[in-house]
Amino acid sequence: MIKRNRDAILSDSPRRRARFSLSRSQWMWATMGVVTAIAIAALAFANLREVYNSQKDFVVGLLASLAAVCFTKAFSRTRETHAVELIREDRPGPGLVADALDGLVRKRLDRKGVFEATALLHRNLEAAQDRLSEYYYAQAQHLEFYKHAPILRVVIADLDKVLGNIVRLQFGIGQLTGDRHGYSIAAKERHMLISILRDLRESVNRKDATYEALRTSGEHIVSPEAWDVFAVLSGDMLKAELALDSLLCEHIRFPPEESLRSVVGYLDAALKRAKEFRDAIGEPNCPMVFHIMMADLSSAIDALRQIDLPDAFTGSQTPAR
Repeated sequence: MIKRNRDAILSDSPRRRARFSLSRSQWMWATMGVVTAIAIAALAFANLREVYNSQKDFVVGLLASLAAVCFTKAFSRTRETHAVELIREDRPGPGLVADALDGLVRKRLDRKGVFEATALLHRNLEAAQDRLSEYYYAQAQHLEFYKHAPILRVVIADLDKVLGNIVRLQFGIGQLTGDRHGYSIAAKERHMLISILRDLRESVNRKDATYEALRTSGEHIVSPEAWDVFAVLSGDMLKAELALDSLLCEHIRFPPEESLRSVVGYLDAALKRAKEFRDAIGEPNCPMVFHIMMADLSSAIDALRQIDLPDAFTGSQTPAR
C-alpha cells in the first residue's frame, strides 16, 4: 500500500512540476521583484525605518503593492505563456505539444476539405497521365508520329512533376505516410538508367533518320508490308523510351522491376522487327544509320539486363502499365 502511494506520488510529480513551472520571462519578473526589495532594504534601511515608525500603514501598503505587481506579473497566465514558449521552441522529435498541434492542424485541414481536394487532384492527375500515355502508345506505330512525340513526352513529364508536387504536399500534411508515396531507385542504378535512356534516344533518332532516308529514296525498295514492320519497330522503340523515362521521373508510380521488364520486352521486340525489316528490304539497301541503330538496341538490352531494381515500396502494390 505504501509502495503504491509512493509510486503514485512519484509518477504525478512531473505533471505537478510542469503545471507550476515558470517561463523565462516569468523568472525574470520574479527575480526583479526580489532584487528590488533587497535594494530598497539595503540602500534606505535607516530612512525606511523612520518612515515605517511614523507611517507604518503607508510603508507596508507600498511594499505589498510592489510585491503584488511583481509576483502577479510572474505567476499570471502561466499556462498560456508556457504553451506559447513550447510552441516557439519547435523541438525536433515527438512530443505532447507537437502531437497536439499536428492533430489540431489535421482536423482544421480536414474541416476545410483540404484532404479531399488534394486526394481528388491526385486522382485526376494520375488519370490524365494514364490517358496521355494510352494515346501515346496508340499513336506510336504511326510512321509520322515521331514528329509529334517529343512535345507529348514533355506534357507527360510536366504532369509527372505536378503529381510529384502533390504527393510531397500530401506527405507534408500527413495525408500520406512514409510507406505509401511511391517507389524509389538507388542513385547508382539511376545514373545507369540515365545513360541508357540517352543512348536509346539517340537510337530513336537514328530510326527516324532511316525512315526519312528510305521514304525519299527507297520507294521501290520498301514494300507496304515492310513499312508495316517498320511501323511496329517504331512503336516498340517509342514505347520503350516512354517506359524507361517513367523510371526516372519525379514520382515513380509503378514497381521498378516490372517497368524494367517492360522496357526490355519492348526493345527485344524492336530488335526482332529490325531484323525482319532488314531481311525484307535486303541488307545492302539498309542505310548505315540503321545498322548503328540495331547495334545500339542490342547494347541497351544487355545493359538493362545487368541492372537490379529491387522494389523500395512497402505499401500496397500498384499494377504496372
